[in-house]
Amino acid sequence: MRKLVMNRHALLLSALVMVAAAGGCGMKTDQAATEVPEDKLAATVEDWSLTREELEDFLRRLPESQQAKYDSPEGRAELAERLMQEEIAYREAKKEKLANNEEVKKQIEIATRTILVGAYLEEKVDEKARPTEEEIHE
Repeated sequence: MRKLVMNRHALLLSALVMVAAAGGCGMKTDQAATEVPEDKLAATVEDWSLTREELEDFLRRLPESQQAKYDSPEGRAELAERLMQEEIAYREAKKEKLANNEEVKKQIEIATRTILVGAYLEEKVDEKARPTEEEIHE
């Protein structure tokens, strides 16, 4: 497990290096706006775009402590910038075919398993474990 954590850090570091280098790789990026009208784009990377609505949806899914960090026009611009950098890193990872790396395959399998178990527990087990109104009154 420690190897996985170390590999994640190495992968993250590599991604950040690629993001920094993307400007020299011909990757077209636009700056994230500090105030974005609701129907306009918040950020673009080549053919990928992030609308204000998508940005707000992503923000709602963050833990409350992180939501507060981005609860300003500047914070939303920072979040849009972060998502834009992630998109660049994702594209570079795909270009480098990192998904074919055995360690990455294992991490994807673990993440997929975790997501599916969580969804199953939430949708099937939690639903059956919830008491009915009648059971609550008893």
